[in-house]
Amino acid sequence: MCPASSPQSKLLVNDLVDILIKTEQRQRARKSDDMAAFRNGVSLITGDLLIAMEVKEAGWSYHALSPAAFNERPIGYKTFKSIVKAMEKAGLIEVSLGRNAKGVQFEGMTTTSYHSSLANRLKSAMALIAMAEEAAIFRGCACKHFLHQLPNRVNESRGKSSTIRGMKTKGALGSKTYQSKCAITLCLLKIH
Repeated sequence: MCPASSPQSKLLVNDLVDILIKTEQRQRARKSDDMAAFRNGVSLITGDLLIAMEVKEAGWSYHALSPAAFNERPIGYKTFKSIVKAMEKAGLIEVSLGRNAKGVQFEGMTTTSYHSSLANRLKSAMALIAMAEEAAIFRGCACKHFLHQLPNRVNESRGKSSTIRGMKTKGALGSKTYQSKCAITLCLLKIH
């Protein structure tokens, strides 16, 4: 997910927040902390959608919508769902809901099993693209306006675990130089 970083992208996000607040039907106003999270969420989702337009041929952005999928993300489950619902209602995005696939059914089985199949997909509608172009964010340069965010928690690299005399031992932590090379590689992959 990519937050707004340029003045043009921040202006676009402010306009989108105003539109979404007008289209929402709420009983009461958001608290200041919730409003900040909402504004940040709009920024992250908008950046993700505009970058998907230039990176992927079809322009779809893929997201798992289970609550557990948002544990390590900078946006919460409820905030994400409310923003996506409001953006769809305002005609700013197209949503294609994912679905589960039916598992193989063998003879004699009475229960049906399902597994995850297609992810939920989001795509910028023409209204959002027009608003982005009006804010001077053109196709091919969204990455300059919405910068990639590195993950909060980076995985450690460890050596192979082994069992000695019936006791399992943890692999040794990799050297700091190896970990820093991995972090630099991860950073370069995120940018390109």
